Amino acid sequence: MNQVTEDEIKKEVLRFLRGYYKSRPRASDIEVSSDLRGVGGIVADGFLAFKEEDGRNFIITFEATDYHRRDELRFTILKQLIYWDAAAMAYLTVALLFILAHVQKWLSLLPHYFWGGVLLLQVLIFSFGFIWYYLLRSLPRYRYIYAIVQFNQYFADDQWVAYAHDVFSGYEDPYYKELRRQCIHNGFGMVEVGEDLHVKLHMAPSIDDPEFQLRRRVVQFFTKNDFTQFVQKNISGRDWWTQFVDWLNNLPLRQNLSNLLRFERPVYKQMGVILACIGAMTLVLAREFKKKPIRYVDESTYEQQMTTYMQRLYGNENLIQDIVLDSADIKPFIKNIFPYIYRPGSILTPEEAKNTREKIVVYTPRGFVHYPCSRLNSVGNQRFMVRMGVFYDSDLLKRAIGRFRKLGVPVNGIWGPCFFPKGKYYILFLEDLYPSRQEALDAITETKAKLSPAGIKLDILIEKI
Repeated sequence: MNQVTEDEIKKEVLRFLRGYYKSRPRASDIEVSSDLRGVGGIVADGFLAFKEEDGRNFIITFEATDYHRRDELRFTILKQLIYWDAAAMAYLTVALLFILAHVQKWLSLLPHYFWGGVLLLQVLIFSFGFIWYYLLRSLPRYRYIYAIVQFNQYFADDQWVAYAHDVFSGYEDPYYKELRRQCIHNGFGMVEVGEDLHVKLHMAPSIDDPEFQLRRRVVQFFTKNDFTQFVQKNISGRDWWTQFVDWLNNLPLRQNLSNLLRFERPVYKQMGVILACIGAMTLVLAREFKKKPIRYVDESTYEQQMTTYMQRLYGNENLIQDIVLDSADIKPFIKNIFPYIYRPGSILTPEEAKNTREKIVVYTPRGFVHYPCSRLNSVGNQRFMVRMGVFYDSDLLKRAIGRFRKLGVPVNGIWGPCFFPKGKYYILFLEDLYPSRQEALDAITETKAKLSPAGIKLDILIEKI
């Protein structure tokens, strides 16, 4: 089998293209050239140009490939690009999960297990990176064909891929199928030069297809001598970011024309995504560490703290040594549970509670006497009550009455609904009722003077009945 050289391919394809465009309406002869070089490592093996009837220049270029340079048309898997894409997707996935966990308040324990959380984060990133790698690796995005990528570096009206008959093993060759797919996708033409130098047309350029015109930016060349200047002008006319990326891609290492990967895609976008995700997760961590930590105390420590507090409130006598604190200290309280605070073994039955709530608790030297609320149905002009506090248990109310009586403060208790229908609690009050607010205020002043030596401070209020 005779091998076709690259020069023979150029010669035959130029002849073929002259005939192909011969019948196209034009205002000038077709200008032909070969072996053009441009900045950034751009190569055009063949170049044709003519002026159309409307005066516009129509430019055609082609890439010629023989058996010895067949790698120019065979795809290479860009593993580095897959790795960066997988890493970017993994960071993005973990960052979104991290933000979701922050919104749902699933990170409350993170400040207590910081290094464990960091380790878990790294495991998640690695795991998602592994998953994304296997999901992405089969995508056409990572199949790099040098000739196709080079065509996308500059702009012409029609671009052709020309190759020798022995570059591919046949039409079922996966390299041929991928080349054909990418040519269809980009709107490039394909021709094959046979052993007898006969040119076989596989597909024509799809420049007239609006879909491809949107995908490809078509810019006019003028003459073969302007090729290099035109490429330079198009590159310098891009925005600063595109110029910067092109400059990085054209570092001295990539200027070697034998390096088929010199047009490999940069990964700066992936780096930006990773940095943005790291910033987002750092911000979430900062917000989590600003939260107040959860404190865990044992029950005995809590009881000691409450006992100390009550001693400071009621004096040295421990009034609650056998009281169990079993109610929330955050409002609103649960109104349908009685009592909130109770003594072990002293829980009232519903009937006992009903009888107790119907009575006024009055202190006497012989003990407590209960009276019904009806005893206070007529209070005359005594309309002001000095309220010392409220209690949700009658036993605790009696203890408080006894304590205040020992300090010389005359107090008694009453079930709140006797005067206030919505007050489902016991009221500790000065035993006298007062005809004016001023007299009630004077009584409060006198009471505070008696309580001050014992270190007791209460929010004493005046209630109008």
